[in-house]
Amino acid sequence: MEQRLNAKIDSVDEKLTAKIDGVDEKLTAKIDSLDQKLTAKIDSVDEKSPPKSTAWTKSLPLRSTAGRKAHRQNRPAWTQKLTAKIDSGDEKLNAKIDAVDQRLSGKMDALKDSLASLALTFEKSFASLRIGRALDRVWWLLMCAALLGVMARGFKWI
Repeated sequence: MEQRLNAKIDSVDEKLTAKIDGVDEKLTAKIDSLDQKLTAKIDSVDEKSPPKSTAWTKSLPLRSTAGRKAHRQNRPAWTQKLTAKIDSGDEKLNAKIDAVDQRLSGKMDALKDSLASLALTFEKSFASLRIGRALDRVWWLLMCAALLGVMARGFKWI
């Protein structure tokens, strides 16, 4: 019995090891092909980009505002144009975001007002419903009393 269990465990172990090795090989192949593709794309982008200025790249990590302004002024013309386009795009996006924010704020305020009026309407209708239910109960009591009076008379209890 114990030998059969050991044999089964060993066979399952071999099967799982084979499957894991197969998956490992497939993943390694996919990662290698993806690495080659990305390397080729990076190389093509690198070839298309303009030559890099060593003085410009050395000044990149500047963190102060004055350093950034000086850095912007010393940039090549193509980077200044690109920076201007990015800034204008940023301004346009900020304007669009502000417009959407204003519209949504207006809609939310309108929705808040309509919900408040709906709540008030519900309160009024429930109040009238409560009054109506009270009147219904009074009428039921009067009808039951009249019916009991008629029955008492008919059975000569009274």
